[in-house]
Amino acid sequence: MKIAIPTSIIPTKLYSTVELANYLRVHRRTLEGWRRLQTHPELKWRRVGRRIRYLGGDILRFLDDGASPRNRRGEP
Repeated sequence: MKIAIPTSIIPTKLYSTVELANYLRVHRRTLEGWRRLQTHPELKWRRVGRRIRYLGGDILRFLDDGASPRNRRGEP
């Protein structure tokens, strides 16, 4: 199954871990690690049934706050 990379985030849409990982250009396991270790607590997620989903508005807030997956530890 091929997952499309979103070109823009819709505030009311729910995104899967794979969709968000593709959009942020990180591995899905990176997002799983962030959830487990609470590395980015400002990136809200929710459980929908047995699946993890991210609300587009929360993703946009995360990005608007200047969060970058690449510079969390001072890396480029």
